Amino acid sequence: MLFSSPATFLDQALRAQGIPIVGVSIGHAGDKATWRIDFAPEATDAQKTTAAKMMLSFDEAAAAAEPEVARDLVGEIDALKTRLSGLQNLLVKKSVIRADDIAGALDPTVNRKPNP
Repeated sequence: MLFSSPATFLDQALRAQGIPIVGVSIGHAGDKATWRIDFAPEATDAQKTTAAKMMLSFDEAAAAAEPEVARDLVGEIDALKTRLSGLQNLLVKKSVIRADDIAGALDPTVNRKPNP
């Protein structure tokens, strides 16, 4: 998933930890005193403490780099898919087993056609 903002990144990180929240607000990115987490009513004190620690340790630079990293990974995955497809095609060409080859392996008296 690509994150469009630090608030979205933090929101998703909190939800991934199972912390029930309504949302996250970032007033001024460089001043965490202006950041706010709105908790769902069922959030426990322990979950709120965990969320506060996550917010204080939040790395804005890492969040900002996340979309770029994700795009790079998508590009690498696409390149690997292309290579895998080529390998699969090569394997299919090299390992086509004809029915008479199998029959010949099971019974040497079966006439086998030469491989092309």
